[in-house]
Amino acid sequence: MPELIINLVELLVFIGIAGSLLSQSVRIVREYQRPVLFRLGKCIGPRGPGPAWLIPFVDRPVLVDQRELFLEVPHQSCITQDNVPIKVDFLILGQIGGYLDHSLGDLAARPSNNGEIQAGVESPMRA
Repeated sequence: MPELIINLVELLVFIGIAGSLLSQSVRIVREYQRPVLFRLGKCIGPRGPGPAWLIPFVDRPVLVDQRELFLEVPHQSCITQDNVPIKVDFLILGQIGGYLDHSLGDLAARPSNNGEIQAGVESPMRA
C-alpha cells in the first residue's frame, strides 16, 4: 500500500513539472506584435502573430510593437517671410519597419529621441 502512495505522488509531481514546462513553452502573440526569437543568444528569426512555441529556458522572445507611434509637438509661433505670425501645431507619426533590425539593435532602425525631434522642429521655418 505505501508503494502505491509513493507511485501516485511521483506521478503527480511528474505531471506538475510537465504541465509547468508546457505552459511556459506556448506564447500567444498579439496581432500588432512580432516576436524575434533568440535561441541561446543566436537570432533564430521573426515569428508571426498567434501561438508561438518556445523551448523553455533556451528560447528568449523579444517582442517588437508594430503599431503606429506618434509624438505630439506643442504649438509654436513662427513668422513667415512676409512677417505674418502663425501658430503651428502638429503630430509626428512613425512606425517600426524592420522589426528584425530593431530587435538586433540597429541604430538606423530606432526612432529618434524626443529631444532630437524637438530641436529639428524648433529650427527656423521658411514659408
